[in-house]
Amino acid sequence: MTGDYVTKDDGLSWHMFNLREGISAFAFDPVDPRTIYAVNAALWRSSDLGQTWKMVFPNPVRDTVEHQIGDRANYSLSTSDPAYPGGDITAIAIAPRKASQKGPEHLYLSFQPRGHSRIDVSRQADVAVIVSSVDGGISWRRVATLPQRVLLLCPQDSGLIVLSGSAAYRVAPDGGTTELGSIPSGIRAASAAHSGGAVWIYATGQDGKVYLSEDSGMHFRLVTPELHQTAGN
Repeated sequence: MTGDYVTKDDGLSWHMFNLREGISAFAFDPVDPRTIYAVNAALWRSSDLGQTWKMVFPNPVRDTVEHQIGDRANYSLSTSDPAYPGGDITAIAIAPRKASQKGPEHLYLSFQPRGHSRIDVSRQADVAVIVSSVDGGISWRRVATLPQRVLLLCPQDSGLIVLSGSAAYRVAPDGGTTELGSIPSGIRAASAAHSGGAVWIYATGQDGKVYLSEDSGMHFRLVTPELHQTAGN
């Protein structure tokens, strides 16, 4: 009931793996195609296309203990790792880099306090904590906090673009946070891609509509597709 799946043949077959509870997000190394990251209460890394996994954060040697409580074996962690905020990881991003750029990954994570559903995104957390590692997960620092659950992290040269609540934010390298554009309702899900020097963001709202920003979250416009149906269908 908590398995996740990976395919190595374009979806023809799948291999199930289990990291204690369901995974809320994945990230793929832009340089090494064999390296995959997965998140739930912890950050996990696979260096062999999802065959085996190791806990990266919190640091497993810092008195980190896994707990599975209740008849549903609800998963949580306790640790003496001082950088670990606790709760559930809701989003992950890897800063873009070229194949010629050697060195460890620059990672971003957002955490949501426990006690708020990871599935029902209409319930917002009290505070979302964003942390960053420039050495592939060895050390971490707190970057910023936002008042609501983070749904998307997208690094770019001018700072980190974050979707939280109903708005997009830019988080500067020094932690300064600027609110950009927003949609009329809370954001239920979002995805992003780079186009030129900007980030294109597609977001679905709790109002059931689809919105698009073509300027890294500064402005959003309605792009909900029309469903053309004939009578009787």
